[in-house]
Amino acid sequence: MHLVRESIDDEHKQGDPYKPEQRLPFGPDASTLDQIAEDLQKLRTDCGVMSYADIVTRITKAREANGIAPAAARIARTTVYDCFRTGRTRVSPELVGEIVQALTSDPTLAKQWVRRCQEASATSAPPSNRRSPDLKLPWTLPDPLPRPFWFNAIVTVACVVLNLALFFLIEVLFRGRFPLYMDMIDIAVVAMVLGTRWGLVAAVIAQLLPLLYAPEAHWQFMFVGMSGALVWGLGVHRFKMAKTLPKYLILNLVAGFVCTMVAVPVLIVVFGGNMEMTSSQAMAEEMARIAHNWVVSIFSVNLLISLTDKLIAGVFALVLAGTVFKRYAPTDLVALTVPAQRFQHVEA
Repeated sequence: MHLVRESIDDEHKQGDPYKPEQRLPFGPDASTLDQIAEDLQKLRTDCGVMSYADIVTRITKAREANGIAPAAARIARTTVYDCFRTGRTRVSPELVGEIVQALTSDPTLAKQWVRRCQEASATSAPPSNRRSPDLKLPWTLPDPLPRPFWFNAIVTVACVVLNLALFFLIEVLFRGRFPLYMDMIDIAVVAMVLGTRWGLVAAVIAQLLPLLYAPEAHWQFMFVGMSGALVWGLGVHRFKMAKTLPKYLILNLVAGFVCTMVAVPVLIVVFGGNMEMTSSQAMAEEMARIAHNWVVSIFSVNLLISLTDKLIAGVFALVLAGTVFKRYAPTDLVALTVPAQRFQHVEA
């Protein structure tokens, strides 16, 4: 068993400390495991409903700070989640203390919960199989399944091929008059579901593969795809921009802006400002007539198209994450596809 950390690490110092006046008193039923689980739920709610994944991360970092090897410090999210369930036959006092420490950054309070759990384990009667009708556990997603190399490779190639087929179909049907590119859905899906590195791989394949059947294909736009992969991949996996829908929408808008910043110099320097698509070229020419500046017109038109394009790509990625890749995508991304009411209650 791991001991509750005595000191507060720097991350916890920077966070919002749990205010002493908010501490929950131990009531007359404090010695029962059911009451401990319910009070732990209340404590998590009072602390801002920290996600189980964040609790696990804090516990892991605290253990590593105490000299525990990373492999031994890791803990399953379901193990932490189980501590919040009523009807348990036993519970780890040390783990409960670590959870309280992660929630409150208060080692003294954590020690009190450890003693409370030890007393409950020694004196409580067999726990009931009830669940309080007024206090139901928040719904939680299972941890993503491991993704072996071959799985990532197949998904990446499949996404690129399907997106190229979609792009080709749009070209045949609209002959350059469709006002969107629709050429980065594959990169968005791969970067957000599989990770940044695989998103970069998808961006490279998406530009090099067409050279096999169309030597005149513009490989220079590979850097635009790579910039989108970096924004989507890092945004979801490192900066947690998929935790809420507004953040996710902002992430896609940022991807659109960054892609425009990379694409406009390529359009001007390499292609002389030719935007290829008939509709885009017409919009740029009209904008240039109004603004009297060709560069400004190209930037404005490309930005408008790119923002819309990346929002659509983000929607595709979200739908696929909640359906096809539900067991492999990051839980934050999958959670956005789940009806909100499922997070509020789990029926007994």
